[in-house]
Amino acid sequence: MFTPYRYNDIFQWSLEAFENGEQRSLVQKVCQEQARVILGRYDFVLDELAAVLLVEGCLSGAEVHSLIRQALNETGPDWRLSACGVK
Repeated sequence: MFTPYRYNDIFQWSLEAFENGEQRSLVQKVCQEQARVILGRYDFVLDELAAVLLVEGCLSGAEVHSLIRQALNETGPDWRLSACGVK
């Protein structure tokens, strides 16, 4: 399962996990490509979010999260928040 990380987190992890610079570069490249694939799969969500932002001008994090869940047709409890201990 994909765990969302910021690129800096992946970079730091690769420095700690691999002594070989070539291995680090390969891991970083694979992670970036995986992120592109995942974002590409859900580009319609980003389009919808951008459209709402154009109209509203600004949204809170909770509003963005809600819009993304609606666009993905998620209706049950949010496993991401549960995994982070947020209720």
